[in-house]
Amino acid sequence: MVRRVLVVGLVAATAVAVVGCRDNGRRQGPGLRVLASTYPIWLFTRNIMAGEPDAAVELLVQPNVGCPHNYVLTPQDMQRLADADVLVVNGLGMEGFLDKAVRQANAKLKIIDSSAGIDQ
Repeated sequence: MVRRVLVVGLVAATAVAVVGCRDNGRRQGPGLRVLASTYPIWLFTRNIMAGEPDAAVELLVQPNVGCPHNYVLTPQDMQRLADADVLVVNGLGMEGFLDKAVRQANAKLKIIDSSAGIDQ
């Protein structure tokens, strides 16, 4: 668990670094839009990004969804993916529903896999 928190922390630090790489003319609003795939990932990311005034962390799959493995993205989800700068995912095959959608919605989206470096 501690290792996972450290990995997510490093990942979030990378997300903050993306602020300087974003396209400022693309939209108005928060400087960095971070989208977290599931509720646990959102909790980690939100806590790590707390205090970062130019960042907004949003949840993609609402917590009342029982199993995200077979989740079907809505048009609103696709728009949120298109508007995001960073997507933080659990990894380990949890978000298979996002693979094609991310390529279609936002080819420049930075994806952070919170399971990277963790032995299965």
